[in-house]
Amino acid sequence: MKLIEIRRSSGILLIARRGTFPAVMLKASDDQRRDSTIRTLAQDKPAIMQLRAQWQNVFPARAPESFTPIELVRTVQRELGARSVEAVLLRTPKMPLSPADLANITSGAVNVGTNQRRLLIARKGGLPAEVLPYFSPAEAVAVLNQLRDNDETARQIDRQAGRLYPDGKAKLQGANLRRFLSQQISLGAMDAAVVTQAATAATLAARPDAETPVGKMGSLDRIGEALKRSTPYAVKAGGDAIKSAVDAFLQPESIAIMIAIAAGVALANTNPLTGAAVNTTLVLLAWANGGLKAVQGIAAFVLATVQAQGARTEAELEAAAKAYGEALGAMGPDLIMAIVGRFVPRKGGGGSRGTTSVTNTNAPRSSPTPTPRRQQPSSSKAPSPQPTPPKQSTKSGQSIALGSKEAVASKRVYAESFNSKEPLVIGRLEDTKAGSELGMRRLNDPDWTINVNDAWVQGGIDAKKPFYLGSNPTINNLRSGNPLYPKTVFMRELQQLKAAGYTRQGDYMIPPQ
Repeated sequence: MKLIEIRRSSGILLIARRGTFPAVMLKASDDQRRDSTIRTLAQDKPAIMQLRAQWQNVFPARAPESFTPIELVRTVQRELGARSVEAVLLRTPKMPLSPADLANITSGAVNVGTNQRRLLIARKGGLPAEVLPYFSPAEAVAVLNQLRDNDETARQIDRQAGRLYPDGKAKLQGANLRRFLSQQISLGAMDAAVVTQAATAATLAARPDAETPVGKMGSLDRIGEALKRSTPYAVKAGGDAIKSAVDAFLQPESIAIMIAIAAGVALANTNPLTGAAVNTTLVLLAWANGGLKAVQGIAAFVLATVQAQGARTEAELEAAAKAYGEALGAMGPDLIMAIVGRFVPRKGGGGSRGTTSVTNTNAPRSSPTPTPRRQQPSSSKAPSPQPTPPKQSTKSGQSIALGSKEAVASKRVYAESFNSKEPLVIGRLEDTKAGSELGMRRLNDPDWTINVNDAWVQGGIDAKKPFYLGSNPTINNLRSGNPLYPKTVFMRELQQLKAAGYTRQGDYMIPPQ
C-alpha cells in the first residue's frame, strides 16, 4: 500500500489515493484536526521533509524542489477537495472510560454448578466460610469423576481453574484437569465442598465468583467472558507465537481494563462523539504495530465485541469467543502487547502510557515520565565501540540490575552517545527522526526504557557534548496531556541536562565550561 505517512506530536497523518483506507480507519480519523494539521504543515520543517520524501508514493511525479512548502500543502488540499486522495489523522486522546470501576476480581475458589448443586474447590484453607459445613472431599471427587468434557459444569471448571494457580494460568484442561483436581483433593492439598441444599446453592450461584447464565449476564460480563474464552481460538488463528501476548492481554490485573477497552470500542461504533477516543487509540496502535493487517484485526475486534454484547445463549457466547480469538490472531502479538503497554498499569507503579505508544516498553519507576517514543528499532546501525568512560551512570533514573537486558542496553547506548562523531539530537520522536535524516545521532534502540534513555543522555553529558534541540521546548512538547504521566521524555531530557549544568544557546544545549 503506497501512502504518505507524516508523524507529528499531534498524531500520525496518512495520505493515500482514494479508496485505500478501510472504513475503520476513516471512522477513527479526526477530520477537523486533520484539516487543521494539513493547514499548518507548511510551518513544520520536519513534516515538509517527510512530505517531499514520500511525495511520489501518492502523486504521479515527485514535487520539484522549487516548490515552496505552501505550494506543496495547497496541492494536497486541492487533491483532497477533488476527492482524488483521502487523508486520516490518528490521534491518541485520553480514554473516556474509567476501567477501575469495572473491576470485578474473582476469589481464589472455583465455584461451579447449578442453583440446585454447587461444587467449590480452593487451595487449602481457601473455601468461603459459608460452605465449610459442606466440606466433603470424597463427594467432590465423585462429582469430578462423573463429569464429561461437554458438560456445562466441566466447561465452567476449565474456565475457572486459573484461580487455583498462583500465576492465574491453568496448566491443564478437560479430563486431565479434573483428574489432577481429584488427586489434589484426595491428598488434602486442596479443599472441596458439594452443596446440595437448594437455598445455600442458590446463594452461592449468586456470588460474584460464580458464573452467571449468559441470558442473565450484563453487557460487560458477556464481553469479559467471551474474551476469557478466546485464548485457544487466538492460538489457532495466530500460532504459538501469539500465546504469551494473549496471556498478558487476559491476565487478572489486565482483564477488567481489557473489558473497558472492548466496551469503548463498541461505544465508539454507536456513539462516535463519546467513544471515538478509544477507537482512535486502537487504530493508531494497530497502524504502528502491524499496518493494514493489524487495522483489519481491530475491525474484526469491533465486530466480535458487538457479537459478544448480543449473545444470549452459551452457543452465541462461544461464537463471540471464537470471533475474538480470530481477531486477536489477525492483530498479532506486537499490537496486543502495545495495547497492554498503553492501557494496563504495571505492578508496583504507573503504566507505560505515552502520547503515541507504539510498542510495549518498560514503565519508569522513579518518575512519572511517560514512555512515548524511540520504539522503532534501527537494524542498519551497528553498535558503537565501547568507550572507557569516566563513569557509567543513569543519574536521573533508578539503579539497574547488573547483567539484565536493561543494563546491557544502557551500556550500549551510553557508549553510542559518548563516542558519537555526529551531533546528538533530542526532542519528540518525529523531530529526532528528521534530525537523523540530516546526519545527527538520535537514540533509536530496540530495548528502549526510560533508564536506557537516561544512560544515552548521560553518555553525552560525560563526554561534554552539545545536544541539538530537535523540538522547540514549548508547553505542548514538554507536557503530555496525561494527568498520570504529565512530563514528556523530552522534558525529562532537558531536566537531566540542566541538572548537569547545561545551558541553552539558540537551538543547542551547551555543556558547562
